[in-house]
Amino acid sequence: MACWITVARAEDKPDLSSEKAKVGYAYGMEFGVFLKKNHIDLDPKLFVRGIEDQLAGRGTALTEAQMQEAVRNYLKDVSSTPTSGTQSLAASTNRSALAAASNPGAIPSPAGPEVVTLGAGCFWCSQAVFEQIPGVVSVTAGYMGGTAPNPTYEQVSTGATGYAEVSRIVYDPTRTDLGKLLAVFWKMHDPTSLNRQGADVGPQYRSVIFYQTEAQREAAERSKAAAARQFAMPIVTEITPAGPFYPAENYHQEYYRLNKNRNPYCRAVIAPKLEKLGLQE
Repeated sequence: MACWITVARAEDKPDLSSEKAKVGYAYGMEFGVFLKKNHIDLDPKLFVRGIEDQLAGRGTALTEAQMQEAVRNYLKDVSSTPTSGTQSLAASTNRSALAAASNPGAIPSPAGPEVVTLGAGCFWCSQAVFEQIPGVVSVTAGYMGGTAPNPTYEQVSTGATGYAEVSRIVYDPTRTDLGKLLAVFWKMHDPTSLNRQGADVGPQYRSVIFYQTEAQREAAERSKAAAARQFAMPIVTEITPAGPFYPAENYHQEYYRLNKNRNPYCRAVIAPKLEKLGLQE
């Protein structure tokens, strides 16, 4: 299946009503972070057209090596066979990127945006919290931890899919770090409550940290051990490798901001969390 890829920006509010759009947006999340991290300046529209066939059927769980391969192949094609003024410009402005990408493992990895995915009950709550934390670039509500592709909210809500409601957080490590984000994470929910946060009950509401790297896993374990001293009961938060991420349906994105004066849940559950953390309601 061919998938359109859109390089995601924090201000984008894409229409995720179709499964194709959801998968495409998930690709965009991965590549948007990868391109920024490696300082590769590509025209998103040309990039979408150039790599669509390469990614057909691969799913959304792309490794760094797969993303590097896609970028490298795209740059080679553009550099060797420019067929229009726009492509020629793209080729000439990406010579340094092509030189770096022409050998596996050669792309530099300076400090750039990093990603962590956290489950702390309802994703309406966690998105409303983390989008206000300094250093956070973007927060997307979605699903992670299951196996069946392209889950829907209705499916996840049964509690039988293995997916958790999560917030995928893109953050700038020069302005914050995982330890600071997890300090907020422990405060915003009850990590000692198994598969439940208040009235939200089921494994889809479990407390979980999905890490991207070994360094993140180690940081999460340290943070969990330190936080354990603050609770009378044992912390049940899972710390597990990140899997495919599927953005939630469009109406779940920015839910608190758009519905805080209409849905009683926002005033009864989310607003007190924000007040407790000293954040804007």
